[in-house]
Amino acid sequence: MELNDAIEMVWDNRQRGIYYPQELNGRLSLDDAYRVNLAITRRRLALGEKQVGWKVGVTAKAMQEQMGVHQPVFGVLFESGHLGSGVELDFANLIEPSVENELCISLGKTLHGSKVTIEDTRQAVRSIAPALEIVRLQLDDVSNV
Repeated sequence: MELNDAIEMVWDNRQRGIYYPQELNGRLSLDDAYRVNLAITRRRLALGEKQVGWKVGVTAKAMQEQMGVHQPVFGVLFESGHLGSGVELDFANLIEPSVENELCISLGKTLHGSKVTIEDTRQAVRSIAPALEIVRLQLDDVSNV
């Protein structure tokens, strides 16, 4: 599959509330999947959505083995997906929700390039706070499970 076709497929499906088209199962390399993700991110930013951070997941070896992956995964966090504190969720719209404890690490400056050191990263950290991630499957995602 051509990368541009995959990008258009994901974008078109996303407009209809389908966040992972089943037609892509097994058809993209990990590198291509990240390229699609970054292309969708660029489009969302161009439309005025605000990036508020990054999500890094599956960092523990045990979780990687459980999920069948061999490295951590990452994605962009947008302001539109941030629920904030004190939000009430409609339990009827969640399927098998669970809560994961997380760390929210805020940086005081943006790190750029491939030569960022551990010390650069330490100096960039503004704060570290506990956070909760509500892992849920939305009803419109059931066909994707």
